[in-house]
Amino acid sequence: MTTTSRVSRRGPSTARSSESTTCPSRIERRRDTLQHTRLTKTSLAVSGERGTGRTTLLAELTEGVHPVWFDGLDLLRLTEMEWIRAVAVALDSGLRPVVVDNVHLLSPLAAHGLYESTSRSAGWFALASAPLGTVSPDVYRLIDSCRTRVELIPLRLRKHEITTLIDAMLEGMGARIRFTAGAMRLLLAHDWPGNVAELEAEVLAASRTRSVGDVSVGDLGRLRERAAMPLLSAIDSAQRTVIEDKLIAHRGNKLAAARHLGISRTTLYKRMRRFGIAG
Repeated sequence: MTTTSRVSRRGPSTARSSESTTCPSRIERRRDTLQHTRLTKTSLAVSGERGTGRTTLLAELTEGVHPVWFDGLDLLRLTEMEWIRAVAVALDSGLRPVVVDNVHLLSPLAAHGLYESTSRSAGWFALASAPLGTVSPDVYRLIDSCRTRVELIPLRLRKHEITTLIDAMLEGMGARIRFTAGAMRLLLAHDWPGNVAELEAEVLAASRTRSVGDVSVGDLGRLRERAAMPLLSAIDSAQRTVIEDKLIAHRGNKLAAARHLGISRTTLYKRMRRFGIAG
């Protein structure tokens, strides 16, 4: 997933920069930031709205080093103390980097426990959260303690990149379709609450609807339906993003995505309908 971000580092070499998918030098700066973090094994926090690429950035950061992954959604099946102990054990072992996704979903107790664990551990860790302006004080303190912070910019604030993003997505999918002028106007008018993940899901759905030729406004009915849907809770939004990411990773293969998510295909279909996911 392609992202746009602002980067800040703590310490003598503090720097801030902006990145755009249309500017290679800015992409290189983000790549340099990730490479520096990998080499120095310093803490990193990425924040942004759902679908902006938080999880993708963490995967890029830890590619090939087999991190231990945790998620704020884990608290749906674990008690706070069980979760805190599991993360603490992984951090204290120092054998593998620790990644914690969706930290904005943590309760004050869990956020405080994670802060205490990361503060006393010399292990390498990375966190992902919703925008800083929306998180609790405990989560903000946790994010603020990281050596490097990356803020991902929502798609609605960079709509000028949508055409370029779609071209890159179609090329990556090997799709031989094109969006008509009317379809592009509809895409540009949408506010994309699901950000790049939502855009990629729509492009993937269009590529399955038409293998070649023009994609018209009539082919984007699901987009209009999604625009009319009520806003989801933070947990539901996180679950929808995870499902969209897995569907994209498995090129729309529902069975493979369901297996990766640890649910049945029937349950996956139900959640897709509930969250308005195309497919």
